[in-house]
Amino acid sequence: MLITLGFRPKARDCFWQPLLISGHIMLKTYIYIDGFNLYYGALKNTPYRWRNLKSLFEKLLGDEHKIEAIKYFTAIVSEKNDPKKPIRQQTYIRALKKYIPEISVYFGLFKSHIVAVPLAFPTETKKFEKIIKTEEKGSDVNLAIHLLNDAWLNKYDCAVVLSNDSDLAEAIRLVKVDHKKTIDLILPGDCFSSKKLINFADFVKRIRKGPLADSQLPTPIPGTSISEPIKWKIEAELHKQNRLYTNLLIIKSEEISQSSKRINISFRYKKDYFTGQVLIEKDKLKLEKIEKFYNKSIQQT
Repeated sequence: MLITLGFRPKARDCFWQPLLISGHIMLKTYIYIDGFNLYYGALKNTPYRWRNLKSLFEKLLGDEHKIEAIKYFTAIVSEKNDPKKPIRQQTYIRALKKYIPEISVYFGLFKSHIVAVPLAFPTETKKFEKIIKTEEKGSDVNLAIHLLNDAWLNKYDCAVVLSNDSDLAEAIRLVKVDHKKTIDLILPGDCFSSKKLINFADFVKRIRKGPLADSQLPTPIPGTSISEPIKWKIEAELHKQNRLYTNLLIIKSEEISQSSKRINISFRYKKDYFTGQVLIEKDKLKLEKIEKFYNKSIQQT
């Protein structure tokens, strides 16, 4: 089966009876999101984590979709390296539930265990090294069960699956072949696409930065005190002003080049080093403003 990115079958080719609203064909649409696929494929190290999932899918899908449910599958992250990381995640989940009535959240588990992995350069005396491996368990199974059960109950005409997990291929196949439903596949970012998933998809599309940037939640959430986490705000502001991604910005040094009239600024984030150039006058004031904002706010993160 040949699938082209952006291809959609016409309504007359489908096996279900679509809704007719104001003379327009509307598909009852359920959206299934693998939260960790979304995060690691499209959101990590970006300023777009305070995302409005309904708005994002309205931009990715056509006008013929009537979004009736959004099912978000995730697990509470570990606080091992960052004690406030699960707090930020739970703040975001509370914001989703308050702002998007169609959304429901389903949790898997994080599990850590010691495993022995082979060394890249083994010696005669040592061929393996023990490491702590952390895995997210349950989300893919939960997503597959809900996808199939909702098809059995005939809750949707079209299922939109955001994932690149090939373990979902059989569930998608059953929905497509046995239940004659339309399957839209959304791939997170530029990840390598799973051929097993694409084989049964009617429509395939990747998430790009444009729709993400245009699909952010308000802060605070209207009628509540729920606001975007300070750390995320800082990162979004830094990206907006400098187009550089960072979690912890430290201005390490400034070297003025008289010939080019530019400032070379070195940034450090943990063990990753990179250098950016900005104009002396206007952008120096901008950087000073960002630095003050950062120093004032970082203690609250």
